[in-house]
Amino acid sequence: MKKVSSLVLLVMAGALVLIASLLVMGCGGTAQPPAQTSAPMACSLRVISSCPLCFGNVYVNGFPTGEYLIAWGSVTIHNVPCGQTVSVYMIDENGFVSHTEYVRVTGPDTLVNFTYW
Repeated sequence: MKKVSSLVLLVMAGALVLIASLLVMGCGGTAQPPAQTSAPMACSLRVISSCPLCFGNVYVNGFPTGEYLIAWGSVTIHNVPCGQTVSVYMIDENGFVSHTEYVRVTGPDTLVNFTYW
């Protein structure tokens, strides 16, 4: 009889430890780390000319984009990294470089407006 009651006490103690563990950890076990975020989303940058002298090949961060901005026109540069500040300038056919505009790319379509050369 003593062996049976010792066995019952041992089983009850084990059940109590199991219940206490579930209360502390929860049924799901350990918490999972947050999912890895993907690479920064690529945004677009719309470059606008608001003056008759604002035209030329558009450069972003010192690299040619392959886009030519005409006076009073606009071009869209795709695949610009979101959340970064970029430099934008133009070079005309004679090799003259415009001033540089700095803009933080904050959304899928960020605007930069050239109002003077």
